[in-house]
Parts: sequence; structure tokens; C-alpha cells
Amino acid sequence: MSKTACIPFDPAEFIDAEDDVVAYLNAVIEDGDPALLVNALGVVARVRRVNQKPGTAAAVDLELVDRALATAGDGSMPLGQALAAIKALGVKLQVARY
Repeated sequence: MSKTACIPFDPAEFIDAEDDVVAYLNAVIEDGDPALLVNALGVVARVRRVNQKPGTAAAVDLELVDRALATAGDGSMPLGQALAAIKALGVKLQVARY
């Protein structure tokens, strides 16, 4: 039996624009897995970090995201922290009817 090599997948490599961030987070939220949402917030924070200058207000907001993610070691996060992280990433959560 031959082994298949797997290449690590990093969604951050495919997030090039704000619309990509929105589409990615919407897809994750639609999936409904809280642990996946926590991971996605970390991915978006990494993307933001690469594109931000240290010492700016946006960099300070990323510290808030980092603190929220640090408490989510088991893949869960209180809703208040998740909402704060989402806001700090410059996006908002909306509810729509099915």
C-alpha cells in the first residue's frame, strides 16, 4: 500500500482581500462548528497581522483577539469574547432568515 503525501492547507494563503475574509468567515459560521470558528478567527488575525503596521490601533485590536483566542484552548469561546474578536477584526456578525 502506497502512502499519499499530504500538503498542509493554510486558508490564510487564499485570503487576499476583505471580500475573502467575509466569505471565509460566513462559510465557517454556516458550518456551525464553534471550534472551526475559533480557528478561523485566528486565521483572519494572522492575515491582519501580516498586513498591519506595529503600534497602530489595528495592531492593538489584534492583541484583544489574541487574548480571546488564548482562552479558547479547547476550541470553544464564550459568545461575548467571540463577538469582541469579530469586531476587533473589522467585521460584524449578522443574522438572516433562512
